[in-house]
Amino acid sequence: MQTKENKILILGMGNDILTDDGVGIKITKFLEKKYPLPNIIYDTLSLGGMEIIEYIRDFKMVIIIDAIKTQKISKKQLIFQIFTTFLF
Repeated sequence: MQTKENKILILGMGNDILTDDGVGIKITKFLEKKYPLPNIIYDTLSLGGMEIIEYIRDFKMVIIIDAIKTQKISKKQLIFQIFTTFLF
């Protein structure tokens, strides 16, 4: 059995009760169904701040999926920011 040190965590953040804050959770659940891989753990959290560090600290890699609702950024800009975050 692999330990957390050898696994990737995909962590959906948000609150699935609130419709504008459940995007990270919904995407993570979709990815878990679409790509069930043995080295990836899919999970969701409604926590924030320093509480997350204890949860994620032993994983090889962590990908956090979260969203914000804003009128200041267009959808194209937001998608660009997501992809550049993963690339750089």
